[in-house]
Amino acid sequence: MKNLFLIFFYLFISISYGQDNADSAKVYSIGEVEVKPEFPGGDGALIDYLLKINFNDIFEECMIFTFYYSFEIDTNGKAQNITMLRKREDCMELFNNLEKQLITIFSEMPNWTPGMILGKKVRVKYTVPLRIHPG
Repeated sequence: MKNLFLIFFYLFISISYGQDNADSAKVYSIGEVEVKPEFPGGDGALIDYLLKINFNDIFEECMIFTFYYSFEIDTNGKAQNITMLRKREDCMELFNNLEKQLITIFSEMPNWTPGMILGKKVRVKYTVPLRIHPG
């Protein structure tokens, strides 16, 4: 399965804009924090973890594609609010299945080291492109 796709992950992290949510806990973008959240084992370990996603069905119909997803790392290091931002219209059902897999995999992932500002743990939002193609 490893030869079915490539993941270009942290090379193109998009800066997202934080905003206040209902409980007044500010969500910061990557560019606003002094210490960025980190997956246990670093970026390589995160990519290996994401290889759990089953892309086989998508390859049959969509072949090469890039999609964007967004998630937050809370002050306990837990991934939350996982959302797929762009879906191809011609493969909508497959992308909906992929989004369900992403939500499951992120909800089961080990806790990250949370982001920090002035020594205080803060919520941080990521928006990440994921480019996938067989090969």
